[in-house]
Amino acid sequence: MTGLTQSIPGRDWMRSRPMDDKSNLLQIEQVNSEGVATTNYTADLIASGSSLAAGATSTAVTGIPEGSYGWGLQMTGTTPSLILEYLGPDGSTYITLETATTSGSSYAATIGVVIGANATVRLRNPTGATITAISSSLS
Repeated sequence: MTGLTQSIPGRDWMRSRPMDDKSNLLQIEQVNSEGVATTNYTADLIASGSSLAAGATSTAVTGIPEGSYGWGLQMTGTTPSLILEYLGPDGSTYITLETATTSGSSYAATIGVVIGANATVRLRNPTGATITAISSSLS
């Protein structure tokens, strides 16, 4: 299902649409008044189907352009939880941007996040158990 989801006065619209990979996640894209996509930046945060051990972090992704993104995420495990972190201004400390968690054994959602210019982001598993079948991207 596709639809306009946010209007920014004097600017383009944001809309959501299904991801091309049929993963049941939504992709957030910026569109102009004619409904034509004006930006479509996507970054995979971890290889699809990956696992992340308890307390582990993913490899950092650098150079993310400033903007509003949909953090698309799927994961399974024992009450899985993942944290999306960005590298702070000191260049060494990661700061929590958003947390995704569930009381069940699987999770799939798209969460809206705003990221600053030329950002470095990573995922962190804050739980005491391995999270499996992870698929995560910004778009």
